[in-house]
Amino acid sequence: MLKSKKLFVILFLIAGFLFLFGNVQKASAQNGIFISTLSKIPGYKIIKDYGIGSNAYFFSSNSYSAKKTISAIFNNINKRAPQGANACINFKLFSARGRFFVGYCEYVTISSSK
Repeated sequence: MLKSKKLFVILFLIAGFLFLFGNVQKASAQNGIFISTLSKIPGYKIIKDYGIGSNAYFFSSNSYSAKKTISAIFNNINKRAPQGANACINFKLFSARGRFFVGYCEYVTISSSK
């Protein structure tokens, strides 16, 4: 019971952080948190879409505080970006197997339409 409360608090903190600082269009909890930032990049167009694929990011809630988990998530997103990708427009984060988070990111290359 304590582990599930800890996971809920960490997921809530991550969602709040992304909502406040990530130009989030929507965040909804079905099986997790889905965040789309596509409408928040006006004046840009998508040149190439790399898709979501099967690159999942796994994070353990036991070894990180909430702040370190957020840092780990963004570090992994940046490390795993395909060459040429410069934005993540759709991100899904959900809890799996009790104490782990799993995340998926859709990478794109965007360019100014001016």
